[in-house]
Amino acid sequence: MTLDIPRFNIVVLSIAAFVCVSFFAMFFSFLPYAYAEDTATNTVSTYAFILTKNISDNIQPDGYTADQFSFSVVGNGYDELVTLSPFTPDTAMGSIMLPEGDYTLTEMGPPGFVPADWTVKWSGYGCDNTPTGMSTTMTVTADDTSANVCDANNQWRPLTPPPPTPVYGCTDVEADNYDMLATEDDGSCVYTVPAPVYLIDGYVWHDANENGRIDEDEEFLEGWELQLVNGTTTLQTQSDASGYFSFEVTEGVWTLSEVLEEGWKQVYPTPTTYVITVPDDFTDQPLAAFFPLSLFVKVAQAQTPVSGGPYNFGNVFVGAPAPVSQTPSCTFDASRSVVNPGDTVMLTWSTADANTVTIDNGIGTVATSGTTTVVVQGSSAYTLTADNAGSTAVCTVKVQTKASSGGGQGRRINRDVPTVQAGGGGAAPQTPQPIPRVLGEQVSIVPAGAPNTGFGGATTQRDLAFFWVAILLLSLVVIFATRKSV
Repeated sequence: MTLDIPRFNIVVLSIAAFVCVSFFAMFFSFLPYAYAEDTATNTVSTYAFILTKNISDNIQPDGYTADQFSFSVVGNGYDELVTLSPFTPDTAMGSIMLPEGDYTLTEMGPPGFVPADWTVKWSGYGCDNTPTGMSTTMTVTADDTSANVCDANNQWRPLTPPPPTPVYGCTDVEADNYDMLATEDDGSCVYTVPAPVYLIDGYVWHDANENGRIDEDEEFLEGWELQLVNGTTTLQTQSDASGYFSFEVTEGVWTLSEVLEEGWKQVYPTPTTYVITVPDDFTDQPLAAFFPLSLFVKVAQAQTPVSGGPYNFGNVFVGAPAPVSQTPSCTFDASRSVVNPGDTVMLTWSTADANTVTIDNGIGTVATSGTTTVVVQGSSAYTLTADNAGSTAVCTVKVQTKASSGGGQGRRINRDVPTVQAGGGGAAPQTPQPIPRVLGEQVSIVPAGAPNTGFGGATTQRDLAFFWVAILLLSLVVIFATRKSV
């Protein structure tokens, strides 16, 4: 009897059978990887064996990764090489199906791998858990246990560390392109030639005999300031305990001078500064050509001194300066103390230790000493004030004008010591005030009408003498007339 099956159903059944077969084939092909951590699934006649590779403390210089390793499996008619796939950065995994039995498992390294530089720790249910050692070979057993897993954990522990990899570059610290990381010089060093540097030096000394030479009994001066100027560049230094000073300079025109200390006078050189052209003025000299040594020395070639000097400074002590008074002083005088209205008078003054000097009556600020002329219209007092930061001195001079005479035929008497000025109009004379001709002069006043004043008082001796001379002359005339008549 023939089974009549529609063609459509045959096609559907064929597709279903193909899908089932493919599913089981895929399931069994991926089965070892499903148990990559610590398990394996057994088949009827063979067993899945999981192989893993770890690299601990991965500091080895060659940069090996776990997936670069593989395992050789030999035994029971098998001789297979199991490659590994990355699982983590330091872990790789592979698998193989093995019949029951014992096998020799050998770790295979990548090209250049030196087993002697590595330790190996084997572990797992299917391999012999030997202590850490150097062996890359292990005996494993495939059976019907729950898991057939073997792991090889490697650490880089070289017995003889390899020489470091050279780093090429410029190793000269004096070079412009010095490379501090370079271990091997590759000839690439570059040098910039610096500008020559020269040394200007000399001594400062007490030239007691002012002969311009440093004699054996003359002492050097310590702590004196020296200045070296080139345009806007100014260098400064001080002499040391031996009087020595020095400057390092480049090419150019330099002016060397000393700062004179108080109480000293420079006597050498003349003029008091050096104008030095570096290096045009230099001549090669032997080292012992000068004493004390005062040379231009090119620092980069100090073994061949170049002389431009010596550049020494001689000084002589002239004594400490006079002490400065803290209080100003002044003198003030007038050429005349009594004048007629409209006359001119010369005022003369001098001061000491004053910063500013002023005179009142419209004269104002003047020099610390001098003269000036004023026109006097009436009695006046002139006051001079001398100031400094701490105190003030004041001087005064007075100038008086003469009084006008009265009417009539009277006369005015001028004396060194004024007494009386009176007219002839019958008015009683007045006793004047004392008028000194020089400031501070002692004067005396004679009251009006006193004896011998000549005005309104008793007869003077001169008038009495005139009276007796007149009497004598009259007597002589009478006698002569009497004789002639007889």
